[in-house]
Amino acid sequence: MKKILIIFMLLVIVLAMGCSQRLFQFVASFQEKAEYFVEGSSFNETAYITENNIRDAFDIPDDGVIREVKIESVYLKLSGLYQNHTATSMHVNAYIQRPGGQKLYVYRDNVILSNPNVPFYGAANWIPTTIQELQQDLNSYFSDHPNPDIELHLEGSTDPAGSVADASLDFYIKIAVKYDQCVETLDIFGEDCNL
Repeated sequence: MKKILIIFMLLVIVLAMGCSQRLFQFVASFQEKAEYFVEGSSFNETAYITENNIRDAFDIPDDGVIREVKIESVYLKLSGLYQNHTATSMHVNAYIQRPGGQKLYVYRDNVILSNPNVPFYGAANWIPTTIQELQQDLNSYFSDHPNPDIELHLEGSTDPAGSVADASLDFYIKIAVKYDQCVETLDIFGEDCNL
């Protein structure tokens, strides 16, 4: 009985301290996938990452203040080989089409067309300066100004020359967003809310 009384008194003291808006930092992450279907001996396919997809995926509260958007990883994955496939590999260029026609290449390499179970073609083949620019574009999505969709183009040709690619490739990008939010809680938690 004595323990219950002590716990009850401590609870009363904590509750007497009161509640207020306190600042907390949160991290939300998600992965976006752009799908490409490649047919023929040369190809130029386009996929889009849209502002609405990004905002909806994070579900950041209206009173949350975005502090940073960071690209955690990017990779390209062979996701399927189909009936008309005869090529052994594809030389692939992936680029972002910026407003005004500027092409920012993010990836240049050969993709072997033998096994869709190969996990991915990862960061070693990505062009870091373009990834940084893509990260800047993503940061701008969380400002008050509307932004165009990000156009991701995949172009290339098959090897041996004239052979046919009948395949699907997936471009994955994993994004993390750090944001601050004031939450109603006991005064002993968090920091003073100054948003």
